[in-house]
Amino acid sequence: MAESRTPAGRKRKLDLPDDENGAGAASPGALSGEIVDAALSFLISRGEQRSGQDFLEALVVFLGDTLGVSHAFCAKLVEDDVPAVRTVALYAQGAIVPNIRYELSGTPCADVVGKALCFHDRGLRDLYPDHVELADMGAESYAGVPLFTATGTPIGLLAVIDNKPMENPAAVRGLLQIVGTNAALELERSAFEQQLRDSEARFRDVAEATSEWFWETDEHLRFTYFSERTQELGGFDPSLYVGRSRWDISAEVMDDPKWQQHLDDLKNHRPFRGFEYEFRTSTGEILAANISGRPLFDDDGNFKGYRGAGTNVTERLRTERALHDSERRFHDFAEVS
Repeated sequence: MAESRTPAGRKRKLDLPDDENGAGAASPGALSGEIVDAALSFLISRGEQRSGQDFLEALVVFLGDTLGVSHAFCAKLVEDDVPAVRTVALYAQGAIVPNIRYELSGTPCADVVGKALCFHDRGLRDLYPDHVELADMGAESYAGVPLFTATGTPIGLLAVIDNKPMENPAAVRGLLQIVGTNAALELERSAFEQQLRDSEARFRDVAEATSEWFWETDEHLRFTYFSERTQELGGFDPSLYVGRSRWDISAEVMDDPKWQQHLDDLKNHRPFRGFEYEFRTSTGEILAANISGRPLFDDDGNFKGYRGAGTNVTERLRTERALHDSERRFHDFAEVS
């Protein structure tokens, strides 16, 4: 008998079918009863609650309880000098424990990752005598299935280990295969979300290291977003400009040729670069910005607004004007003299 948990968390006993096919593939008949029902019940009950790490931890607990094994884990491939994995959910002796990293060489997992299902119903330590951790665990049996991305790239594995022989190989293999697809989907989704977090972190690092602020507008060219350091770098409170257009805040005349060209670019959804203009802050101060932007479109080609960057060029323009005024005064003085 092995234990499983109902969706409400209560334990119940499952009669795991004896394997009539030896080490062969699991037969449909062997999996037609409570094993399939338990797996489907788990997947359905967790479907609406799925959140990556929580789902995978619940999954290995489900495997450990249902199959009555000492260890169950899901692991992902890690980039390293040698082939290695790191567990993302590890169940041991009835509880979730801290994750570990280990090298694949000399382990049964090396025969699984990127390959095929591997099953050893007994004698595991004799098959992998150099693996100290297996000896320390008292591991006797093992079953694991490889996990792949949607494009067929190896991403990790899902496995169970027990300190006694596994007398129901068809049930063990069948259950791993049923839930393995979901584990792969969650592992791939978690990896994608991590890539997004890393990308966002890199963007923030670059944004903090640059003198530019970032902005977005909607399809009506009204500001909808400014990056965190806009006030520090731009010298104005960005919250006062959300919902307003660039020409709403401009301190310049709109019939200026440069503005006519800029408005034409916006009207025709063209990218622009190096547009400089002066605008008035809430305190009445005149600041100057150099901005660039690119149009945004949805999947159907509909214009959604602009995204771009800006730089405070107020001091540069003031210096240029002061220099120009000084040269003009010198020229006027020279003519009078």
